[in-house]
Amino acid sequence: MATRKDPPKLSELEWEIMKPLWDSGPMAARDVYQAVPEEHIWSYRTLKTMLSRLVGKGALGYEQIGSSYRYHAVHTREEMTCATMKAFVDRVFDGAPQPFMTHFAGSLDKDGLEALRSELARAARKPKKGADEVPG
Repeated sequence: MATRKDPPKLSELEWEIMKPLWDSGPMAARDVYQAVPEEHIWSYRTLKTMLSRLVGKGALGYEQIGSSYRYHAVHTREEMTCATMKAFVDRVFDGAPQPFMTHFAGSLDKDGLEALRSELARAARKPKKGADEVPG
């Protein structure tokens, strides 16, 4: 069975290029170009170069249709976000999530803290992967 590689690391510009593909699904380069905010792309040629790099990194796949290509995300936004957050916590907080959470929670206002409490409560109720497995 073929397995996908881990999500690649993306630059800020690459994240902006991925967003329309996550939001809308497979797109031609021209459509991606129109969907990315102007302040993030300098020219259509730059976008095409970035799409090629994203294919090379394994973040995008493509399908050739005639003389054009339709690009699609290989990894979901959630997969990319989790991998990026893990890499950040590993790099900045030596892999320890508690100092990250303490720092993050300290930066939130009252509404943000309430949203965080709700999300933590939801996460605590969610079954953990492998929790139902019987040791064998």
